[in-house]
Formats: sequence, structure tokens, C-alpha cells
Amino acid sequence: VTVGECPPPPPPPVQVCKRTISATRRDANHGWGMSLRFKCGDTEVTIGNSDQVEKTVFYDNVATGSCPSRVDKSNWLGDHTYGDF
Repeated sequence: VTVGECPPPPPPPVQVCKRTISATRRDANHGWGMSLRFKCGDTEVTIGNSDQVEKTVFYDNVATGSCPSRVDKSNWLGDHTYGDF
């Protein structure tokens, strides 16, 4: 999982940092069927499913370094029981 750079905030009073959060499948050359969810700090991030190897979503105010570098069954949210590699 990678967290994109934060663009400069718009002028006050709105101070929202919209970041990209990308999930990349590294064990196969195709997407995933589960609705991928995990925590970045206190924020629950939903990537969803994908028919591609990588999927990117946008979230407000997620801190750099708050997302796990690897998401697997030990830290994804939900009761999915798929195997991982």
C-alpha cells in the first residue's frame, strides 16, 4: 500500500489534504474479488475489489506513514478467509 504526496492545501478556511491510497497485488497478475478494507491510523480505508493489479482511491487527511506497507489477512478488516502469500 502506498500513500501519495499531499498537495498544498487550498486557501483557508478549508484545510483538507486529499491523498491517494493505492493497493497493489504482488502475488498474482490479476486483481482481487474481496472488498479490501484496512486501517490507516484511525481511518478505515475501503479500496474495494478490483479487476486490475492496482487500485487507487482518495481519502481526506490520512497521514503519511499511517497505512500498513502490506495488507494481508492479519490486518485486513472483515471476516474474509482467503489465503495469502
